[in-house]
Amino acid sequence: MLQFIVDLLWLLFLYSWTDIHARAHVNIHWTVYCLKPCIIIWATIYLCASSCCC
Repeated sequence: MLQFIVDLLWLLFLYSWTDIHARAHVNIHWTVYCLKPCIIIWATIYLCASSCCC
């Protein structure tokens, strides 16, 4: 369970970092824009899998 919390915090950190980074670099923005739905979907699947395993 602790590992899940750590992973979730790391995911949130990466999410916010890419958001800040995208504002500074417009060309990266589109990559982030495309990846964000994938990150959200992956996080949802991970959350469901972790809750089932725990």
